[in-house]
Amino acid sequence: MEQRKRSHLDTETTCAASGFKFCPMIIEAHGGGMSSSLRSAINWMAKAGASLGNDSQASLSLRIAQRISCSLQRENARAVLRRMVVDEPVGESGQVVAEQLDAEAMDVDPAPNWQ
Repeated sequence: MEQRKRSHLDTETTCAASGFKFCPMIIEAHGGGMSSSLRSAINWMAKAGASLGNDSQASLSLRIAQRISCSLQRENARAVLRRMVVDEPVGESGQVVAEQLDAEAMDVDPAPNWQ
């Protein structure tokens, strides 16, 4: 998978020409697998963190991996939501009905003038 990322759109060569080293770090959204380069980066961060505090390298490594996994799932959910087309009923004022009902329930101005 890493080799595919390196060759896609000739990314590795383009980065090298610009003075950067391209190092793809792959994580699978469903299987939980990680590339060896990502696992090495996580272990390096955990080792550095463990030297600064009271946590062990193993516990920090697990916590970092869990945070990356949660971030990946959150961003996948956002990507799905961005692509969804939702038809919401619009009231007489042109405002989405759900927003109008929420504003009435909270007794606030549904369209405050933020200036």
